[in-house]
Amino acid sequence: MKDNPYEKPKNSQQEEVQGKQLLEAKKESQLKKLEEYIVKLAVDGEFKVHENGELRVWIGTDDAEINFDEGMVQDEASIPADIGQFARITPFAPDFDISPEKTDCIKIHPSGSEVRFTLIPRSAGRFEVSANIELYHAADCAGPSVPKTAKTLTVEVSVDNKYIIKSKLKELGQIFWKNFIDFWGALIALLLAALLFLIRRKIKKKTGYTDTNE
Repeated sequence: MKDNPYEKPKNSQQEEVQGKQLLEAKKESQLKKLEEYIVKLAVDGEFKVHENGELRVWIGTDDAEINFDEGMVQDEASIPADIGQFARITPFAPDFDISPEKTDCIKIHPSGSEVRFTLIPRSAGRFEVSANIELYHAADCAGPSVPKTAKTLTVEVSVDNKYIIKSKLKELGQIFWKNFIDFWGALIALLLAALLFLIRRKIKKKTGYTDTNE
């Protein structure tokens, strides 16, 4: 029997089947990876009351890598990926002034998307920091959102006594210098007024001029 010229060789068919299987396995793996996002929260673990700290929120797949700076406290949580690929993030840190207060609408990239916030402490102490994440399907973050919350981290804000002493000395110096200038300004004005009075009086004696208004 003659071979069918249109029939593919068995080896070629096997390779094609294996290729399809690998492609399907890759697709399944990608879908599995995108079942959830990993949210990583990192914040400076300790900083002084006159310094600014940094809060970083990273969202991506579990196989993506992100390295935070040394000294940052960090934790992570997972959120479903099918809720939406776009997010708006609002940090939650009531004991700090925060800049910016929230992010614009960002797209969550599988390799990871990161946003940063500046934390300005209002006082010394131990405080909790977290972030609220709103997920959207729309690219402009329009429509209903699904809120999620990242893990809560504890931050230590310490007091720099040397800085406080320097600040107080500087403040006292400014007060002293202001009072010193005010005192000497008033004294010089008084001396000038007295000097003008004496000069005027001497002129009157020499000229015999009398001011009728006096």
